[in-house]
Amino acid sequence: GADSLRSGLIAALVGFGLVLLFLASVYRALGLVADLALLIYAFLLWGLIVAIPVTMTLPGIAGIVLSVGVAADANIVIFERIKEEIRRGKTSRTAIQTGYQKGFRAILDGNITTLITAFILFALSSGSVRGFAVLLCIGVILSMFTAIVVTRALLGVISGRGIHLSPGMMGVSKQEIRSGGR
Repeated sequence: GADSLRSGLIAALVGFGLVLLFLASVYRALGLVADLALLIYAFLLWGLIVAIPVTMTLPGIAGIVLSVGVAADANIVIFERIKEEIRRGKTSRTAIQTGYQKGFRAILDGNITTLITAFILFALSSGSVRGFAVLLCIGVILSMFTAIVVTRALLGVISGRGIHLSPGMMGVSKQEIRSGGR
C-alpha cells in the first residue's frame, strides 16, 4: 500500500512537471504566469490537505491529478481566447481583458459540471471514492480561484510594471496576426 501511494505521488509530481513544461513551451510568457499560478495552486492545495486533514489514498491522488488538469485547462481556455484576440490585431492589454471575459463562461460551466459529478460521487458512495470526490471538489474550487483571480492578478502586475507582452511572447507568430489566425 505504501509503495503504491509513493508511486502515485511520484507519478502525480512528474505529470505536474510535464504540465508546467507544456504551458511554458506553448504559451511562453503567459505559460510562465500559468506555471506560477499552478505552483501557488499546488501550495494552497497542499496547505488545505494538511489543514483539513485529508488522508491520502490512491483515489485521492487521482482527484488531485484530475483537479490539476482542470486548473491547467482553465488557463488554456483563457490563453487560447487571448491568442485569438492577438491574432485579430488587438493590443495585449485588450486581448487579456477580452480573453478573460470570453473564457470565463466556458470555465465556469466546465467546473460546475465537474463539481456536480463530484457531489454525486460523494453522496452515492463511501470510503475512498468519497476521498476522491472531496479532493476533486477542493481542487476544482481552488483551480477556479487560481485560474481566474491569480493569473489575472499576475498579468495585471506585469502590465502595471510597464512590461509589454509582445505577440511572440504569448505564442502568436507575425504570420498568424497578418492572416487573422488562419
